[in-house]
Amino acid sequence: MIIVAALTVIVTGFAYSMRVETKLARNTRFNPDMDWLGRSGVELARYLLSKRAPGEERMDALHQKWAGGPGRVGMDAMAELEPWEQLPMTNVKLGNGTFSIKITDMERKLNINSAPEPLLRYILEMHGGVDATDVDVFIDSLRDWMDPDDNPGLNGAESDFYLSEYPPYYSKNGPLDHITEL
Repeated sequence: MIIVAALTVIVTGFAYSMRVETKLARNTRFNPDMDWLGRSGVELARYLLSKRAPGEERMDALHQKWAGGPGRVGMDAMAELEPWEQLPMTNVKLGNGTFSIKITDMERKLNINSAPEPLLRYILEMHGGVDATDVDVFIDSLRDWMDPDDNPGLNGAESDFYLSEYPPYYSKNGPLDHITEL
């Protein structure tokens, strides 16, 4: 009886490992397809960004199709749509898969390197949850992090302060390259 129980445990473990191996093999087989679906989405986005509706000149606006807006609408607009304007951006079927694209205008994002102090103050107080008495410390520390010198501002900090932290590090003394630096 013990031998039968032991064999049952071994066979069950073997069957489970074979099921996992089968899933891994199937995922590996479809992985190139997923890569090409992603590339197709990028190419569709590039194509849509390169096209302009008649009369749009070189203007970009949030009502345009690429930005998630409705595009050109109206009674006569459907008859006048260019072929590229009728291309879908979501659930595009291609081969055995589908893809969707979303294009985000980077100009709508805040460049923290050039943000004026009143805007930083507003963001920190209203959206960052920073107490009004601590806002100057945040702003001066950010400015000191980005400025090229090693002279701390009134409420700021430079490398000498950061070197006393654990782990120690230097102030960047340059513009932020990525949001994670905050």
